[in-house]
Amino acid sequence: MTITKIKLNASNTLFRGTAPTVKTDVPDQSMPSHVRGTDIVLPKLKGTPTVNATVYNISGAGNAMAIWGVEVIQSQPDSTIVRIFAQEAQGTPVNDTYVIDFQIIG
Repeated sequence: MTITKIKLNASNTLFRGTAPTVKTDVPDQSMPSHVRGTDIVLPKLKGTPTVNATVYNISGAGNAMAIWGVEVIQSQPDSTIVRIFAQEAQGTPVNDTYVIDFQIIG
């Protein structure tokens, strides 16, 4: 994952990129799953960031996924973790490859 960092002003920085997703509801990553997620690790942010994200299938046409959760973890001494979860709308397991485009300001 490559993250672009753009300083907006003295207190805000924009981080943007594309993150691969992993299956989060099955222990065997080769199994079909209807839930995907990713962790984006950033330098420690001063406050709660603003997160904008889109999930899509890089294989082309396929089942639609919807983002259903964003969690910001600030407990690390030198980093902030933004955890994003998405799932197939009807709960149907799929094997397609999904990625999440993100923009985070903090």
